[in-house]
Amino acid sequence: MAINPCREAGGENGTDVVIIGAGPAGLCLAAHLQQGRVPFRILERGNVGNSWRRMPPGLKLVSPWNTNWLSANDAGRHGRFQQLTRVEYLEYLRDYADANNLSVESHCPVTSVSATENRFSVETARGEIFCRMLVNATGYFSNPIRPRIRGAEATTIPQLHYADYRGLEQIRALMKGNGSVLIVGKRLSAGQCLLELHDAGFHPAVSHRAPIEFGCNDWVWPVVYRSFALLEAVKLRLVDHKASRLDVRMPGGRAKALIQSGTVPTYPAIDRFDRDVVIFSDGRELRPGLVLYATGFAAELRHLNSLNLRVCRETGVPLCRDMESVDVPNLFFLGLEMARTFQSRFLRGIRNDARLLARTIETRLAAVRLNPTELSMA
Repeated sequence: MAINPCREAGGENGTDVVIIGAGPAGLCLAAHLQQGRVPFRILERGNVGNSWRRMPPGLKLVSPWNTNWLSANDAGRHGRFQQLTRVEYLEYLRDYADANNLSVESHCPVTSVSATENRFSVETARGEIFCRMLVNATGYFSNPIRPRIRGAEATTIPQLHYADYRGLEQIRALMKGNGSVLIVGKRLSAGQCLLELHDAGFHPAVSHRAPIEFGCNDWVWPVVYRSFALLEAVKLRLVDHKASRLDVRMPGGRAKALIQSGTVPTYPAIDRFDRDVVIFSDGRELRPGLVLYATGFAAELRHLNSLNLRVCRETGVPLCRDMESVDVPNLFFLGLEMARTFQSRFLRGIRNDARLLARTIETRLAAVRLNPTELSMA
C-alpha cells in the first residue's frame, strides 16, 4: 500500500521525499521510510531493478547471499553462501517491492532537478513533482563508460560495451567468422569475459592502459568468499569511513594463468582505429572480429547537471558528508562510491546506509513539523 503524498510540499504533486531509482538502494530506503510512515515517491525510468534487467544473462554476483539481502527477513531465502545469478537477484528485487508494498512509478524518467529555498522541483516525463528532500539512488549501471578513440566511428570492426553484452550467440552474430575478440579493460568484467570467450573457443586478447592487478588465486578464493564479510566488519569497526575505497581487480586463477602464459595476448591502450585494424600505442596492430569494452560505468548524474555539484576527483561522485551533498542541503546520495564508507557502492553497504539515511530523514522531517523554517535550501 503506497503512502499518500504530502500536500504541504507542493500540492497534489508534492511529497516529503522523492527517491530517484528503484534498484536495491531506492527500494531499501523506501522500505525503511515506509516503516517510519514518511511520505515518499519512487521514480524509475524503467521497471523495478531496471539495471539488473540489462546485465548479461550469465552474470553472477561475486559475493554470497548473506552479504546481499536487503532485509534480515530475507536472510533464509537462499543458502548463506549461495552465489546468485542476475536473474535470481532481479526476481528478489521484484518480490522485495511487493512484500513491502512499495508503489514504484515505472517508466517515469527524471530529466532535470532544480532547488529553491525550501524544496526541489523534479522534472519528469509525466510532469513536475515537488519535494522537501531528494534522494538520488540511480547507481552506475545505466551509464556505461566508452572511451573516445580516434577512428572508432568510421571503423568496420563491430564494437560492443559490456553493458550491452547478451551472450555468446550475440558475439558470434556480430563477428561474422573472425574469432578474435579484443577486450578493452583490466578489471572484474574483463576477466569474466576473457574466461567465457576462451572457454567457448574464441580467441580473446586484452588491451589495458594501466598494469593488470589480479585478485586471489582459485585455491584461496573459497576461503575469502566465506570470510570476507567478517573481515570487512572488523575493518569497519577499526577504521570506519577512514578506509580507502575497494579496488575491484581481475580474477586470479585461470584468467591470470591465461594471460601470464601468453595464451591470451595483452596490448597497451588503443591509439586509433584504421578501417579494420586496431593500432596500439606501441605501434602493434590487430585485426579483431569485435572490440568489447569492459571499461566500467560512471554514476548516473546527468539529470542533476543544473545543480552544479562539485565531484570527487578520484571517484567522480558528488562531494558528500554522511550521504548528503555538501553543495545542496537535503540532497542525498545512496549507493555511490564512498558515500559513507568503503562499502557504500555495494549491496552489503547499501542495506546499512539505507537504514541510517532513513533515520536522518525522519529526524529532519520531525524537526520541520515542529518548526517549518528549520528546513532550508539556503
